[in-house]
Amino acid sequence: MGKLRWIPSSAASSRLSELIPAGREDLTSYIARAFHEGEWISGKFLICFDGVYRAYIPYYGKEYTYTDFQTLIAPPGATTWVETGPKNIPKHAVIGGFDPAVMEPTYICRAWHEGQLVVGKVLRNSENCFIPFHGKELLIDKRFEVLVYNFNEATYFTNYKFQSMPRVYLPAREFDPREEVFQKSVHHGMR
Repeated sequence: MGKLRWIPSSAASSRLSELIPAGREDLTSYIARAFHEGEWISGKFLICFDGVYRAYIPYYGKEYTYTDFQTLIAPPGATTWVETGPKNIPKHAVIGGFDPAVMEPTYICRAWHEGQLVVGKVLRNSENCFIPFHGKELLIDKRFEVLVYNFNEATYFTNYKFQSMPRVYLPAREFDPREEVFQKSVHHGMR
């Protein structure tokens, strides 16, 4: 299984086949994140009719628009959307950012609202999927989906050596789902 990667929006046009279709409004939306107020916030991006790529992120009650952002790419079959609910983030959920206010990663979610499937963010201890929609940040508190990496632990342990993989959140770095498995193994003495 290939790796997920965050790439600059300027490189997206050359990687269209690797974008992850994530929602449907008037156009297909894809996964994006933008650096806003000191944190990476996940949301959606659209390839607009004028040819401009625009990301929309939810933040403190409002929807913000960016033309300079990152988008998530992956090989086909590397991810799955898993239906979940409040305070129930599935194993291997894809991290979209980090919320410094609560010192917690944010994950990529999507939810239906007014007949449209919209991508947003969710925190592990939150009861809401926060989505950007028509200029506002909306809270979806019933049912939503979380993006999950299709990870096979047996393949990882037979094909890779352990290395020191500190948990840091840096822009444009590759997402490596083995981090969580490695961190658990170190803490449980399984070297």
